[in-house]
Amino acid sequence: MRDYVRRLLAERYDVEVVTNGADALAAARRACPDLVLSDVMMPVLDGFGLLSELRADPATAGVPVLLVSARAGEEARVEGLRAGADDYLTKPFGARELLARVEAHLALARLRRDTEQRARTILESITDAFFALDREWRFTYVNRHAEAALARTRADLVGKNLWAEYAPAVGTAFHVELLRAAAEHVSVSFEDYYPPHGRWYEVRAYPSAAGLSVYFRDISERKRVAAGERFLAEAGAVLASSLDYETTLAAVVRLAVPALADWCSVFLVDAGNGLRQIAAAHPDPALVERAEEMTRRYPPHPEDATGIGGVIRTGEPRLVPDLTDALLAASARDPDHLALLREIGPRSVMIVPLTARDRVLGAITFVYAETGRRYEARDLALAQELGRRAALAVDNARLYHASADALHRLGVLVEASGLLTRSLELPAVQAAVLDLSHRLIAADAYAVWQFDAGAEEWRIASSANLSDTYLSEAGRIPGTDRMSDRPIVEEDAQGAARLEGRRRAYRAEGIESLLAVPLRVHSSVAGTLVFYYKTRRRFDDVTVRVASALADLSGAALGTAELYQRERASRHRAEEADRAKDEFLALLGHELRNPIAPIKYALQILELKGDDPAAAARARAMIDRQATHLTRLVEELLDASRIARGKVRLTVERLDLVALVRTAVEDHRAGVEKAGLSLEVAAPAHPLRMRGDSARLTQVVTNLLANAAKFTPAGGSVTVRLHALAGEAVLTVSDTGIGLAEPDLPAVFHPFYQVNADPARTKGGLGLGLAVVRGLIELHGGRVHATSPGLQKGSAFTVYLPLDDTTSVPAPGPARARAAGGGRRLVIVEDSVDSAESLAEVLGLKGFTVSIATTGPDGVALCQRERPDGVVCDIGLPGMTGFDVARALRADPRTAGAVLVAVSGYAQEEDRRKAAQAGFDALLAKPADIEHLVGLLARPRG
Repeated sequence: MRDYVRRLLAERYDVEVVTNGADALAAARRACPDLVLSDVMMPVLDGFGLLSELRADPATAGVPVLLVSARAGEEARVEGLRAGADDYLTKPFGARELLARVEAHLALARLRRDTEQRARTILESITDAFFALDREWRFTYVNRHAEAALARTRADLVGKNLWAEYAPAVGTAFHVELLRAAAEHVSVSFEDYYPPHGRWYEVRAYPSAAGLSVYFRDISERKRVAAGERFLAEAGAVLASSLDYETTLAAVVRLAVPALADWCSVFLVDAGNGLRQIAAAHPDPALVERAEEMTRRYPPHPEDATGIGGVIRTGEPRLVPDLTDALLAASARDPDHLALLREIGPRSVMIVPLTARDRVLGAITFVYAETGRRYEARDLALAQELGRRAALAVDNARLYHASADALHRLGVLVEASGLLTRSLELPAVQAAVLDLSHRLIAADAYAVWQFDAGAEEWRIASSANLSDTYLSEAGRIPGTDRMSDRPIVEEDAQGAARLEGRRRAYRAEGIESLLAVPLRVHSSVAGTLVFYYKTRRRFDDVTVRVASALADLSGAALGTAELYQRERASRHRAEEADRAKDEFLALLGHELRNPIAPIKYALQILELKGDDPAAAARARAMIDRQATHLTRLVEELLDASRIARGKVRLTVERLDLVALVRTAVEDHRAGVEKAGLSLEVAAPAHPLRMRGDSARLTQVVTNLLANAAKFTPAGGSVTVRLHALAGEAVLTVSDTGIGLAEPDLPAVFHPFYQVNADPARTKGGLGLGLAVVRGLIELHGGRVHATSPGLQKGSAFTVYLPLDDTTSVPAPGPARARAAGGGRRLVIVEDSVDSAESLAEVLGLKGFTVSIATTGPDGVALCQRERPDGVVCDIGLPGMTGFDVARALRADPRTAGAVLVAVSGYAQEEDRRKAAQAGFDALLAKPADIEHLVGLLARPRG
């Protein structure tokens, strides 16, 4: 039979003959035949087994198979066809029947192949993905779009079971709907999400005799767009639902999880230029707490180079599709921070700025973590749109609140004009300005700066919440500094170049930002209203305008109050002057009656006892004394009037002040001593030349002596000292009398001022003597002041007059005496005038040229001016110690090379060590050995 069939078919076809089913299967797999003719009954593998294997192999599944069997009947034929055979021949069969059937099935196969090829061409050209399944759910065909969608090649899928290859689909709509289509033989259409791919698919399945034809397309983008539109619509509704933008932002953040993120948080820039977290969301509240803890411990800042701060600083969004552990480690601030980041587990991140009106208000962060999803550029576009809408909502809400605040401020400003004019008392107006400042503009501290004409400086006239240290150390500015006529807005007060001079004070007070607006009075800047902040603060235009408006109102109110204050003070002065006039007239009447009465009595004595020579002599002497007293009173009145009206004319000549003082003292010595007082004079042995009016200067000395004698009880003493100091003659008249209280010190030089205003006083006088002294001294370009340790402790009046020759020294001695000094210049700094002058005279005899200073500061100034070769300096000095003088001289290149010798009553080893540290070349104990001192001072200059 086998040979018969081979010969019959070989005449037309290429025939391969095998003897068993296994060999037939191997041959078919080796080279796919056009047709297989197989006996049912074969060794190793029978015909049905061969048929099953061929149909199971995609490469041979479509090959026509004809089964041949001796078993006849329709039942056998049906069984063969059901098994998958294309035809069934019963033995015996004729040659014609065999050839006809073979030819027919080959033709059908050719036709099927052509049809399948055309179908494949069509299926490859469609835009949908397509695959075909047989009844066993095995892939029989997969087009190229399906390969891309399923991420598998057709060679890898054909013949494989759908549910075995895509097990996660079991139980989903894919599984349920395809089973229904196959079981009920109906078409189905549905949409479902396939998590392993992270994609949405639209599926259509059609049943056929061979199995199912499945068409599907990726609708993820469509779903994403639709979901994004729904999300934006919902978020927009939430954002528009309230003007409480913090609450609405928190709701949007919760809405974003899980629609757009596993984590979502929002930060806003606060008024202090820091970042404040408004809300954070995640399905697990415990992780939210951990994230908030991380934010507290490691807060972002707008100045950060990356992350939230970087986005806010640049205004540009940030997309990190794959956030690796290396990137996490690079962004962590320390190991604890990294541990917290890893616990949260971000894998993909987007950060978008909240920008409105070209200003970044904050940022929203979106994070994919445990779901494993990754952000793409299209996700960033959606997030940016959400950020734009959120920023608009925040900006609108802030504008609304700003408008409400502006209305409130306007009401306060309207109220301010009434509050500021309620009182004309300056302290009350200043307090009202501070109160209104606090109500209108929140700040940490406030200050009103105004010009103090008396001190010629700008000062803080009133303040709130500024420390005493700041007020005392930084509350004054020289009057030469100009106050700005424009608002000063400084968000970084410590870094502002124009505020560099106050940087240290701001740092000590903790002031980070400030707003200063000018206070104007009649269009002129009369001060400044300042708002201080201890955190960085941004100032909007509304705040600056409100502050300026308040400053304008405040300036007008303060100007009115100051004008009222000046007018009231002027009225008070006028009243005081009127009172003083009345007192003066009463005093003048009293003082004039005092000498008139004795004169009148003396005249009566002359009339009654003119023939008594002794009585007449006493009467004439009385008349002479009282006439002299009357003359002095009149002269003082005239002098005071002339000085006040600028009518005094000086007769200026070059004179020796030493001779003038000694003459004036000696002329009045008898009167002073007659009052029971001792009188001492200390003046240089050499002249002190100056230009002045000798008569008027003698009057000054006389008035000072008379004043000292008048107020010093018997048994006391009066001392007159004269010396040169830094180009000036210094004349001091001191006494051991009744002294002066602190308030009387500046007032004693005022006309008609009486220290003792008791009507029972016995000293007499009009209170003009010292006023005349001050006027005459000032006409000579000098000055005078009074000092007193207190009542009953004496007083001293010191006059300073400019010398014509500031190097007034004794005339040089013989050449032999000058040899040691060689004309070298010295400065003696000693507060004991007698010690200084006696030492200067000795050193002058030794050939030195000597100048004297009696205080530490005057000594430094004199040395800087004269640049001496040597300096002899006491340690205990007024103004600054001798050690400080030495340090100052050594620090100045002009005096650093001078020989410095200290003289002191203390000369222990510790004193010498301190002197050396200060810069002295030597320390000598008082009284110093002159030869030793001269030897030190004669050293060559360093």
